[in-house]
Amino acid sequence: MLGVTIYPFALADRMGKVDHWALMLLMWSMTASIIRGVGFIPSIQILKLLFSGFAAILALMAALALYFL
Repeated sequence: MLGVTIYPFALADRMGKVDHWALMLLMWSMTASIIRGVGFIPSIQILKLLFSGFAAILALMAALALYFL
């Protein structure tokens, strides 16, 4: 999270094109990690699923797969 925040150009290729799907999944993973990291657990079931630790790991793995494959 810190690396992307400090150097967002790491997600762009040489032509400056950004993979928006990978970026969206990475931002979702970062958001879910922050929400769970501070100890907030939403009361609405769908938000619990979207911001769970499992969802953060899944989103991170999907973003890495899209970026590197």
